[in-house]
Amino acid sequence: MASFSNFDEKASQINLCVKTLQIAPSRRTQNDLTLLLHLVETITFFKNLQSQNPDIVLRCMSVLSYKTVKKEEILFHVGDSGSLFYIILKGSVGVFILLPNPEVSNKFELKEVNVLKAGNSFGELALLNDNAKRTATIIAKEDCMFAVMEKHDFKTILGAQEQEKVQDRISFLCSFPFLQSWSFREIKTISYHFEPIQVTLNQAVIKQNDYCSNFYIVREGKQFRSNICIK
Repeated sequence: MASFSNFDEKASQINLCVKTLQIAPSRRTQNDLTLLLHLVETITFFKNLQSQNPDIVLRCMSVLSYKTVKKEEILFHVGDSGSLFYIILKGSVGVFILLPNPEVSNKFELKEVNVLKAGNSFGELALLNDNAKRTATIIAKEDCMFAVMEKHDFKTILGAQEQEKVQDRISFLCSFPFLQSWSFREIKTISYHFEPIQVTLNQAVIKQNDYCSNFYIVREGKQFRSNICIK
């Protein structure tokens, strides 16, 4: 999952992006592709891709299309087969996964674990191989606009490098003893819902007495200081 800053506030850019995405891919001109490249250049997903392989980004622009959903509409359920990769142009969606019910043994219930907003991307995990299924249920929290990519195009253009990213996340999580009792599918599912953040020296990640709603794992960096007073 990736994001871009302040994109949802730039209505004119969104409208221009939508207008271009509504042109059939086979009819897009080089000017159309160049315009799309400019419109998505602040999306972290494509920004990183651009620095690694600009040609791949251009290929993405040639196959992306446009999709809208209404508030509370379900885009897909846990266990569904995947067919689309999504980039949110406007709006937000809730991410729900199956978690154990603490009151009933061997029972699971859907819990919202994340909210994705304009600029975030999702849906790649179920597109990487033919047997993969959706690991989350996605529900629109408001009317949404998306740029979407078909499974075949996603696998052809982005499949290899996205698979490498997934394997890297899974290998990292498998290195922790407290997760060794988890199944591969459980770790694969949870790996998708981690988001990278960067903190600077002396920046407070969590302050004493603050409510903590997130779970953190240090991927890079060594020196952390905690000030704890026990009375």
